[in-house]
Amino acid sequence: MGRKIKESFRHPVDGMPATRGTPLAAEARYYHSFFLAESSVSFDEFLAALSRELSSQFTGVTLNSNWIRACDQRGLIASARSDVSLLRASIEHQREFSVGVWELLWKITGTYIGKLGLRYAELKTLESELQALAQRYLAAECRKRLRALDTLLQFCSLAAARRMFDIVDDMLHGVLTSLEEFAAEWQTLHAATGPYQAYKRAVEENCLCYELVGWSSAERNSIAALLYAGCACTKPKPIR
Repeated sequence: MGRKIKESFRHPVDGMPATRGTPLAAEARYYHSFFLAESSVSFDEFLAALSRELSSQFTGVTLNSNWIRACDQRGLIASARSDVSLLRASIEHQREFSVGVWELLWKITGTYIGKLGLRYAELKTLESELQALAQRYLAAECRKRLRALDTLLQFCSLAAARRMFDIVDDMLHGVLTSLEEFAAEWQTLHAATGPYQAYKRAVEENCLCYELVGWSSAERNSIAALLYAGCACTKPKPIR
């Protein structure tokens, strides 16, 4: 416990000690259960004794449940801020990390804010910033597929070009891809547990326009006529 507390002072959040790694509350509960399970010493009495024991190392610190919870909460805020930084780096600077954009968005909005009740201000971000980042990512992904479509057209790969055109058309008209296609397209692990929900929300909240991805409706119609010339388009034109 002394090591954990010392570590919390070395990595403060907003000038106050913050837990790193395993929550202090969980570690304190573990030691209390492990060493005092058969005794009548309560958890609060255990903390009071531990506080007296550590008073020489941490002057002014009264180790109690409130102090531990506050320390753990600041540790949670630090983790959330780190994920916001990763999200910005992923989208603004195209950096790649072991965790993807949709996973990060879900952790921030679905877990930290939605489930754990943190506030946008505590994460040093705004809901509007996260929406703008999501739109920027969707636009970048659409441009990437437009480049792939251009390559397929050059090599006269009709079936593959039609498929890529349909994907781009769906993205520009706010049509959601299926969960299976989403998991394969973005190589997202555990897609159904959250990232897909973040993706759905991003598509519903953000409108991609032709100008945003460097295309035009005239180009779209020209390519559609080229790809589906002489045959009925099996895919109806989507309506936003």
